[in-house]
Order: sequence, then C-alpha cells, then structure tokens
Amino acid sequence: MQAKEEKIAGKATRNNRKLSKKKKEVKKTRGTQNKCTMFCRNKDGMLLGDKTEKLNRCAEYFGELLNDKGQTETEMQQRGQEIEQQIQEAEPQQTQVPTEMEIITVIKDLKNNKNAGESEVPAEILKLGGNILQQKIADL
Repeated sequence: MQAKEEKIAGKATRNNRKLSKKKKEVKKTRGTQNKCTMFCRNKDGMLLGDKTEKLNRCAEYFGELLNDKGQTETEMQQRGQEIEQQIQEAEPQQTQVPTEMEIITVIKDLKNNKNAGESEVPAEILKLGGNILQQKIADL
C-alpha cells in the first residue's frame, strides 16, 4: 500500500516538472506581452504617439481649458446674463401666505418631546401659548 502511494507521488512530481517545463517553453515562445500604445490627437487631428508630444499636447489642452483666454469681455458678460436668467427661472415662485386657520392646525399637529427646529422654540411652548400666541405667529 505504501509503495503504491510512493509510486503515485513520484508520478505527480514528474508530471509537475514536465508541466512547469512546458509552461516555460510557452512563455518563451509567446515572449513578453506588448503594452498597448495610447495615442492622442493634436489640434489638426493628427495622431501623436511620442511620449513628449503627448505630454506637450496635454499641457496645451489643459492650458486652453483652464485659462480660457479666448473669451472676450462681451462674451463673458453675455454668459453671466444667461446664468442669471437661468437662476431667476429656477427660483420658486412666491407662495400664498398661509391663513390663520392653517397655522393653528399646524401648531396643533406638532409632536411633543421632539427637538426644536432652527428657531429653537419647542412645540410644547407653541401649543401652550394659546390663541394670542397663534395670532401673533400668523401676523408674522
């Protein structure tokens, strides 16, 4: 039994050696893998493959992008006006003033024992303030 196990183990090591030799042979024939060369285009659309040319083109592109010397003052003013117009359009329209009844119902619906909001006035004080406090809040 032990001899059989030794025989199997010996075959396994021989097979591993053969396999590693085959792997080495395949690796030699394949050679090293070539890295993919990245290209970029210049302003005229020509491909740039040289490393220094690509770096110069990147520096040129980002210089134009970030410095933006091509815009005239009138173009910048027009762009500023367009942005202001977009902001005004995006602002919500004036809402109607809430009625006194709506304010009273909101105050009654407030939950007790909760953290106060920005005004730092607890809901309990608003509820216990009575009609006078509710009217003063409605007048605000």
